[in-house]
Amino acid sequence: KKADLEKAKVNFETALSLDQNFVEVYYLHSVACERLGHFEEAETSLNKGLEIAEKKNNMRGKSHIHRGFKLLYTRWGKYTQAIEHIEKALIIEMKLNNPMFESKLRQDYANCLNKLLKPDLSIEQNKQAVEILKIMENERMLGVSYANLNDSYLIMGDYSLSIEFGEKAIAKFRKFPFI
Repeated sequence: KKADLEKAKVNFETALSLDQNFVEVYYLHSVACERLGHFEEAETSLNKGLEIAEKKNNMRGKSHIHRGFKLLYTRWGKYTQAIEHIEKALIIEMKLNNPMFESKLRQDYANCLNKLLKPDLSIEQNKQAVEILKIMENERMLGVSYANLNDSYLIMGDYSLSIEFGEKAIAKFRKFPFI
């Protein structure tokens, strides 16, 4: 609800007034701003958070901030900028050996590539995400990759593969619904 987002935004601003170096709160503040449609304010918050994370060499914080930029720029329709931040977060998460977050970033990357009508590159990212998710036995998140692959093949005009991956996605979503 809008009222809940506004309350969260105020709470994050209060938290930042108590600790201006809390990088993760800049990320959360930006998410609330972005969902309220305050894109410039969200971008300002992320820039402040990134500055602090870089100063403190807070790798996890940097990754979250870059993911925040991805969320913002995707919603704003600035897919090229979103990809720049996904790539930066991906490098960090690979260094931190966080395969779950890496797979999610690869799915985000694939989604943006589809929006830019680059389905071949999207398929590459999704296949990497699928490999990680299969190793981790995360069936639920496989549905997201399959849905992205459905979109990629649809863009390419390969309707047979699009339908195949669409059916796989639906099967995963039915088996593991998002709550």
